[in-house]
Amino acid sequence: MINKPRKSNEMTTKPLAWPYTAKEARDRSAEEAAAIFRMGGELVEATNDPAVMKLAARIIKSAGTILRFMESQGAPTRPE
Repeated sequence: MINKPRKSNEMTTKPLAWPYTAKEARDRSAEEAAAIFRMGGELVEATNDPAVMKLAARIIKSAGTILRFMESQGAPTRPE
């Protein structure tokens, strides 16, 4: 069977109900970013290797940035 080409406006998956799924994805993403932020701090405390500490600092910075973006969209987080 030959597949028909899709029209440019056809979606490959059905869209989900926007308000519920967007809120859930936002909040869970913020929780994961907060967990990464905390793990980065634990990594800094657990090592004396400068290269690992530098990488952990970059991880903490990026996770913090993600958290601020998620907060700006209403995610309930506790700034650290």
